[in-house]
Amino acid sequence: MNDFKKIRDVLKGISCEELIDVYNSVLKALGAKEQEYIYENSDEALDRVFKDWEPSEIMHYLDDRDWLNADYFAYDDAYGWQTLDDAKDAVEECVDIDNLAVAIGARSIHCGVPEIDRLLQEKEGEKGCASQETTGSPAQG
Repeated sequence: MNDFKKIRDVLKGISCEELIDVYNSVLKALGAKEQEYIYENSDEALDRVFKDWEPSEIMHYLDDRDWLNADYFAYDDAYGWQTLDDAKDAVEECVDIDNLAVAIGARSIHCGVPEIDRLLQEKEGEKGCASQETTGSPAQG
C-alpha cells in the first residue's frame, strides 16, 4: 500500500473534530488565507468573519444564516460564509479526504496525527539514507 493510501486510511479513522484540525493545519502549511479555514463558532471567530463589514451587510447576513446555533462555519467561494451544524457537516461540506491525503504526503506536512507524522518521518529518513548512498558517505579522516 502506498503512503497516500495509508495516510487516507488514517484520516478516515479519526474524528471529525480532529480532521478539521488536520485540514486547517494543511491549509496553513500551504499558505492558504485564514478565510479558507473551518472555524469553530466562537466570539473571536465571528469577529474575524465580520471584520471590516458594514453594519447593513452584517444584518443582512445574520438574517440568512443561523449563526448562533451553528457549531462551525467556513467560507466557500461560490456561496460565501456557510454555517455548519456540526463537525460532521463541516467535514462533509469542506474536506476532500483524498486530496488532503495527497497534500500531506506530497508536501510531507506534519499534521499532528501521530501515525501520519511517524509515517512521514520514516519516509524522510529513507530519503536521507538514499541521498547519502548516492552522494557517498562523508570523507573519512
